[in-house]
Amino acid sequence: MTKVGQPLTIIMMAVMIFVGLVDGDLKQAYCSEVPVKSAVPESTLDVVVHRKVAQKTTSRSATKAHKKKIKKSSVTHLKNSAKSVSAGQKGTQRHHKTTRGRCEPQCITYARQRSGIMRSRTGPENGPLTWFASEKKLGMTSLVPEPGSIMIIRAHKEHRMPTGHGLYVEQVLADGPERYKIIFSHTNFDRHCSLETDKEGIYDHATKTLDVYSGAWQSWGQGLKVAGFIHRISPPSSDSQPPAL
Repeated sequence: MTKVGQPLTIIMMAVMIFVGLVDGDLKQAYCSEVPVKSAVPESTLDVVVHRKVAQKTTSRSATKAHKKKIKKSSVTHLKNSAKSVSAGQKGTQRHHKTTRGRCEPQCITYARQRSGIMRSRTGPENGPLTWFASEKKLGMTSLVPEPGSIMIIRAHKEHRMPTGHGLYVEQVLADGPERYKIIFSHTNFDRHCSLETDKEGIYDHATKTLDVYSGAWQSWGQGLKVAGFIHRISPPSSDSQPPAL
């Protein structure tokens, strides 16, 4: 190589090196450029995300609480409805109790309503036997039954009748000498003010007893002692006879 070519070669190599260095710097500068950031700061995004999550959580909690409240209200309503229905059913089977704790109608109340006999009203503690005693003083009792009269049964301790019991006589039929078939109705025969109508029994005038052949008393109502009959207008004569069977 000549003396002139050597310097040119050195100059060209220097230029190439310079150009390479500049190009490398440009590439490095381009690759290391800071990426474009979001217009919303990172902390602001976190707040928005957290707020939305909180809103969803609150909404779900409110919805659950509302559903729970509705369910509880529905259950309460059903319970109250069931109680109302139960109370209604009980009301049809038994009568309400009075302030004294006794059901109504008692046997006297029912007998008065059916017969229309409103005499001898001696107060709330009046019983069948005290009613009969008062009517007997008035001359309104006898031992002869008739339709519309009240048969008074004497006390029966074994079956919780310490004050006796009153039966309304629906019909009377002759069943032989001094024997009568009685069709009767009564209430409170079970101490729950239940009602029985058109039950049958045989009343024996000679022994003053009643044998019950139908209804709740059929199993034990034999030989029941009878005090007599209360009549509305006037007692029938002892020789009056009802129609035969």
